[in-house]
Amino acid sequence: MSSDSYPCAINPSGRNAFCSKRRKGSALVIALMFLGLFAAFAIVCGTVGSTTLSQAENQSESQQARLSAESGVLYLSYLLKQCPLPSGATPQETLESAATYLTEQLNGSGAMKGASLIYDGAEILVPGISIGQFGGAFFGVITLADDDTIHVSITGTAGGTTRTIALNFEIQTDSRIFEYGVVSDGRIVMGGNASLMGANDPSEANFYVTGQDAQEVFQLGGNVSIEGDLYAGLSDGYATLASNVTVAGVSWDDPSLSEHLHFGTDITPVPRPDTSVFIALATNVVTDVSGSGQIFANIVIPPNTNPTFSSDVVVNGVLYIQSPNHVTFSGKATVNGIIVTDDPGPGETANNTITFAGQSSLNGMEYLPDDPEFDALRSLTGSTLLAPGFDVNFTGQFEQSGGTMAAENLTFSGQAEATVMGSLISYGTTAFQMSGQANITIDRSSTPAIPSGFSVPTVLRPIVTSYEEY
Repeated sequence: MSSDSYPCAINPSGRNAFCSKRRKGSALVIALMFLGLFAAFAIVCGTVGSTTLSQAENQSESQQARLSAESGVLYLSYLLKQCPLPSGATPQETLESAATYLTEQLNGSGAMKGASLIYDGAEILVPGISIGQFGGAFFGVITLADDDTIHVSITGTAGGTTRTIALNFEIQTDSRIFEYGVVSDGRIVMGGNASLMGANDPSEANFYVTGQDAQEVFQLGGNVSIEGDLYAGLSDGYATLASNVTVAGVSWDDPSLSEHLHFGTDITPVPRPDTSVFIALATNVVTDVSGSGQIFANIVIPPNTNPTFSSDVVVNGVLYIQSPNHVTFSGKATVNGIIVTDDPGPGETANNTITFAGQSSLNGMEYLPDDPEFDALRSLTGSTLLAPGFDVNFTGQFEQSGGTMAAENLTFSGQAEATVMGSLISYGTTAFQMSGQANITIDRSSTPAIPSGFSVPTVLRPIVTSYEEY
């Protein structure tokens, strides 16, 4: 028998059958090759699966880190926009005010978990704040970018991954309130043939009501015509319009009216005036204004004088009315310049009134005589009547051509005609009223952004185009 063969079975003939050892060795080699191939395939699959899982985990962490950074930007943006800043604040004062406000809002809160905000005079460091339950967090750095910009950098974290978002905020004065023709804390009540028009654009005649007390924010009857839109801070407020009333050129039954009614509009509160700069220029105390054709300049009306200006009396410059007082203008009395008052507070209007009637008129600085004594006043433009705490009533055949007029309460009736180069501002919760033939035109063609006598807050506004991720 050959050494290459061995018996492996007995066939039916009884003869030995032989199998080749070489053939069986080849099968073993092939089997081992397939085993190695499958093992390699398993290793490759395991490696690919591990890599894919790792990539998925990294992507998930990256998304969570980005969401954490976005959450931080939204949260700090909200706080910075609410931050009270002094009027005319310098960049450094703005940064310090922001640090103080953020410290008050964040330190001791649950989100900080015992950590504290750090301010070293150049940077505000916001420590890690956890975001919900998914394990993310964010921390931030706030610095001055330049003279009118604050730079906010927020880094979101998740696991070992970080993502950073940067956003700049502009330091600016908030004078938006003076973009409205009429601003009132109380609701608006108008009737008769009263009208409010814009001299150059309908938006000059926009109304804005800041109050939150009355849901019927606008009550418009008769043949009232308002060329601008109606705005209110109360989100669930409404307007009542009679059939002949028009707002922005449309009547109550026009489907497009809703485009001109804006409720839930958020604007910075109306600042009360500071009349001290004008009071300093009123140097002549007057208690007797009787007599025909008298001319006064830069005068003070002491408390309880209760004068009536009439018979062609003219007041040039500053007319400063001290509280309490009841002052009346009639019989072609004229004021050229500005009327200012003490501010007795919102609850004293019964003892503090100003009434314009009988062909009286109130004119702005451009009507002042060309005398040196009015030079200082001529530079204080934009305001004609600043009477916080006083109830002011315009009636008869009153005429006005001047700047912003502000009082606790404002009422226009009779045949009052006014061209206001600024805004009408009513601080009281009593309704701002117009009736009769009262017609007012708002002309902003030469109006300063901030009328003299007012200080508006400094605010931080995000610069959307500065948004950057890295």
